[in-house]
Amino acid sequence: MDLTGLLFHTAEHHHEGTGWWPMMGIWGWFWMFIGIAVLLVITILLIYLLFKEDDNKNTKTVLKGPEDILKERYAKGDISTKEYREMKKEISG
Repeated sequence: MDLTGLLFHTAEHHHEGTGWWPMMGIWGWFWMFIGIAVLLVITILLIYLLFKEDDNKNTKTVLKGPEDILKERYAKGDISTKEYREMKKEISG
């Protein structure tokens, strides 16, 4: 090899034909791993968001009737036993 070949020796010529894999080094592998992990997390998140059940669609609206409201008021102590019985007769009758 002559002097000009030593002076102008580049990485292209040194690794000619070996591709980019041997030149990655530890940081190249690290960033490749991070990139794959990020893509995997994004994919899992998108699948979860597409297939999750919407809680609001599956809940049934339970309407309270007058007897239920009366029972709650009696349980809280808002009305006496006498008032409860009178109101229950009115509702049932």
